[in-house]
Amino acid sequence: MERLCRLEDEAAALRSAVRAEGVVLKLPIQTAKGEIASWQTIPNPALLPLRKIGAELPALGAALGMTPHGRQTLGLEVIGEPPPPDALDELKARYQRERAAMKAAHANGGGA
Repeated sequence: MERLCRLEDEAAALRSAVRAEGVVLKLPIQTAKGEIASWQTIPNPALLPLRKIGAELPALGAALGMTPHGRQTLGLEVIGEPPPPDALDELKARYQRERAAMKAAHANGGGA
């Protein structure tokens, strides 16, 4: 559970950096005299660890019984009405909103 929480915190920080800097970064290419000759575009370096975290989080959630398949694997049953939304539900909703905002920013030119 601690690993899951740490990854969520790290992902939030990385998403914030991508939101602030943009999905694509422009780097100057300088001449020997230090003048800018042109610009190189590169993907934001924060995207790679963000993708790795995004791949690890579902596996951790399933291992902790946070998905139907994970609960089935652990032999857990849910009886009665589903519980009211909690902090995890709010975290998931925030993640989905931030992800949608990143996709929209990317579709509109990356914010760079």
